[in-house]
Amino acid sequence: MVKEKMKKKIIILEHVQKERPSYLLDVMRKGPLPVECVLLSEPHAPLPEPKDLAGLVITGGYMDVDEGDQYPFLLPEMKYIEKNLHAKVPTLGICLGSQLMAHVLGGMVYENTKREIGYYPLELTLDGQKDDLLKPMNTKEMVFQWHRDTFEIPKGCPHLAKTPLCPAQAFRYQDFAWAFQFHLEVTGKMARDWLHEPKQIPLWETLRGEIDPVEIEKTIPQFDPRCKELAGKVFGSFLKKCQQNV
Repeated sequence: MVKEKMKKKIIILEHVQKERPSYLLDVMRKGPLPVECVLLSEPHAPLPEPKDLAGLVITGGYMDVDEGDQYPFLLPEMKYIEKNLHAKVPTLGICLGSQLMAHVLGGMVYENTKREIGYYPLELTLDGQKDDLLKPMNTKEMVFQWHRDTFEIPKGCPHLAKTPLCPAQAFRYQDFAWAFQFHLEVTGKMARDWLHEPKQIPLWETLRGEIDPVEIEKTIPQFDPRCKELAGKVFGSFLKKCQQNV
């Protein structure tokens, strides 16, 4: 019976290669559970049934929640998320993953009034300060962001964190699922790679005078060490939730 239980694993759903889970993956792989990354935009084996999962992680991507016609894996993915939430599988959604969770739970996903790219001050709500995953954080922390869209906090879900430009930064569903708009998993190297991606040049032209990638890069050494420390604590707490589900 014990051997059968230990076959459960953590699945990390990825949408694009550059959105590697990094700090999060490092933490998950230090635990006793098998960890498998699945790139949904490429051919892959059928995803495990909820009964075979210790935990589910949904990472970020440049696609929008309503672009199922352009990215045909999105609709099946949302059904998969819904199925796992119904089965109470410990779940963590990051950036696009948080938006997909919000959509599945009945929250509206829409374009925010301002983009957030770079490090921004994240403030925990009272619920966030008591949350099992977020309580290692100070009430205010600088975290990495890269998003255009945002979401409504789904009905009945505690609102855990906010920023001045984007109030909906995190929520919890019941006591086993979390959605983070911000990127605690992003390493300093990942942030630099994203900033220097050639295809981002038109974006920087559009945001000239509003967001400066050169200035963002200068702040990486200041904020990345703390983000790495927080990632270890926050994702470590999620790993414990997964271990309790075997």
